[in-house]
Amino acid sequence: MSLLAGARGLVAARSRADARLMARVGGTMVLLAGVLALASLLLAGDAGMETPTIVALACTAVVVGLAEVLLAPWLDARVPMLLATGSTGLVAYGVACAGSLWGAYTFLYVWIALFCAYFGTFRAALGQFALVVAGYTADLVVVGPRGAGVFWLVGSSALAGATVLVAAMRDRLDRQRRGETARLEAAVTERTGRLEESERRYRDLVEELPLVVYADELDDDASTTYVSPAIERILGYPVDEWLLHRDLFRRLLHPDDRDRVLAANARHNRTLEPFTEEYRLIGRDGQVVWFLDHATIDRDADGTPTLSRGYMLDITERKRLEAQLVEQAFHDPLTGLANRSLFRDRVEHALARRRNEEPVAVLFLDLDDFKTVNDSLGHDVGDRLLVGVAERLAECVRAGDTAARLGGDEFAVLLEDDASEESARAVADRIHEALRRPLPLAAKEVFARATVGIAIADRTRITGDELLRNADVAMYQAKRAGKGRIAVYESSMHAAALERLDLTAELEQALERGEFQLQYQPIVDIETEDVVGVETLVRWRHPTRGALAPSAFIGLAEETGMIVGLGRWVLERACADLAEVLAPRGRFLAVNLSPRQLEEEALVEDVRSIIAAAGLPAQRLVLEITEGALTGETEEALTRLAALRAVGVRIAIDDFGVGYSSLSQLDRFAVDMVKIARPFVESLSGPGSGQLARAVVKIASALGVTTVAEGIEQPAQLAQLRRLRCRLGQGYLFAQPMDAEGIVALLAEEPGRRKVA
Repeated sequence: MSLLAGARGLVAARSRADARLMARVGGTMVLLAGVLALASLLLAGDAGMETPTIVALACTAVVVGLAEVLLAPWLDARVPMLLATGSTGLVAYGVACAGSLWGAYTFLYVWIALFCAYFGTFRAALGQFALVVAGYTADLVVVGPRGAGVFWLVGSSALAGATVLVAAMRDRLDRQRRGETARLEAAVTERTGRLEESERRYRDLVEELPLVVYADELDDDASTTYVSPAIERILGYPVDEWLLHRDLFRRLLHPDDRDRVLAANARHNRTLEPFTEEYRLIGRDGQVVWFLDHATIDRDADGTPTLSRGYMLDITERKRLEAQLVEQAFHDPLTGLANRSLFRDRVEHALARRRNEEPVAVLFLDLDDFKTVNDSLGHDVGDRLLVGVAERLAECVRAGDTAARLGGDEFAVLLEDDASEESARAVADRIHEALRRPLPLAAKEVFARATVGIAIADRTRITGDELLRNADVAMYQAKRAGKGRIAVYESSMHAAALERLDLTAELEQALERGEFQLQYQPIVDIETEDVVGVETLVRWRHPTRGALAPSAFIGLAEETGMIVGLGRWVLERACADLAEVLAPRGRFLAVNLSPRQLEEEALVEDVRSIIAAAGLPAQRLVLEITEGALTGETEEALTRLAALRAVGVRIAIDDFGVGYSSLSQLDRFAVDMVKIARPFVESLSGPGSGQLARAVVKIASALGVTTVAEGIEQPAQLAQLRRLRCRLGQGYLFAQPMDAEGIVALLAEEPGRRKVA
């Protein structure tokens, strides 16, 4: 009985499943204890006067144990424990009352077992097992072997082992439960931490969003009933101020947006349709903030409108990027002026808006010699020059006009109000006057000049592209007449431009078709009139236009770049025609070299190979260049001229005096001849007595440069040149240009046998 109380005290389970299991185990133990007690009494025979009481209590234990096993699913773990220990205590007490010494001892042991059962640990079970062994020993001493009996010995040992087993199971379950509980607690802690961190990040994200949530009453004032705290961060006004001042939103609206937004808001409140607008609010610091505002109507369960609820998204950065993209799409990135696309759009709108055939004018500007600035001072200085021109241009136009950079060194101006021809010319004059002021660039003063073409749309129907084209045509005509000029478009200019376009297409194929021919004009010694050289002239035998002079196509060939191939062909053909008749008698061959050819890297090698193939000594070739080829003073041009002279070729400046250089520049270039321009020679027979020609001859003579007078047509001019000691000359007075056969026949004659004239 003592063992029963200690073993049963260990089954106080802490969970419902453990309670059911331990109730069955405890009930079985109580039932087994009662059976063993009855069996011991039967085997021991008459145990004394306490036997009936023990039998009664043992039977009670059997009934209690059986009831506990059957009622285990519905009993709490503490209930069967109390029943078992209580019945065991009653048995022990009855035995003690009957005068049994070992029963009294067992009664004392019951309460020790109950104390151990209260703590219910594995160590307590081991201690209780030790007490069982001690109690059994005491029973042997008190009642003897007969009183204890075999069943009592077997039962005590079995129950003691069961007690240890149950305690071990419970200890293992407790450890598992504590481990599982710890894992669950750790998982819960980790999950809680993640949730808190996620909540913090979400809260930070929401607070950082440029988004304001609000709710307004459905009335004309649209008074705010709720606004999120983000409003203070964006606009500087706290929530309380928004809720207190009903007209704050109205006061903060940008003046340009106020009427539109308030009207849209009133329509939203009246029609209950969604509200979506972009507008500007002015913050407390004076900064303008763009918002995208979207609102919808909240309704109650009956469908009655209650509030206007929405959000205001800060789109200031998006608007800034949009403005930047528009700026890049429609403005020149270098100068900030309108680009070609925006200018064309402005012209089209100006033509569409005009009433009563009011004129619209376009000025087309092209900078003169801009390439020279790029080549001599560099592209950075060229860009700064363009910026300076744009600033001067903006100063010359009116507030309603549009200035644009069309590309490269081309600019344009659109005049709408008061766009008559006189007004357009006045603007062009102001532009010329503004450009006369020097621009301080690259540690030196640079002057910009421009040629201007003007086109005016008045009574005729015209598109923007046509108006711009007409201004371009007028500019081109002005540039052909001389740089720095102004020209107004006339219908005849368009026809000339179309003819020039056709001529360009025909020029592309003229060389392949063999339509070019060479003519030669003698160059004579002015004193003896003997032929000392020949100048090569190219003519175009056009199949429908007839013979075209160089002035009709050389400039076009220069612009298109076809002059490079044409110039090489002229040099090859002239050397092949005259090499044999020039070399023996020391005469020279003069061939024009265009500025465009001088830019070619292969020029020196081409000249070397051509004269070598023809057998013409290098010193018999004179390459004539214009002053314009030297005004840029580029290192490449000077290097190529020096390389040509190193080959042995001589260099002449053609039409000297009509270009941009001065006489003092002669000593800066490695030249051998100077050809006096025709206008200077013509002045020899008129008023002034040819002072310019006289000056050229004297300076050239002082520098050791040979002078050649062009366009000599009168004997008086020849006499003057002889008095000036000009060495060489050419012109109709001596001979007209002739083909190869004629010049070969002329050169075949002995010097001094007959004069050219």
